Amino acid sequence: ILIRPHPAIWRLVHGMAVIYLVALTFLLFQ
Repeated sequence: ILIRPHPAIWRLVHGMAVIYLVALTFLLFQ
């Protein structure tokens, strides 16, 4: 059963994913 979460949760997850990708590329290219 899929429940549509609150948009704030999506924004938080998206923000964490972006920060994770930026940190990953920073660690790879340093």
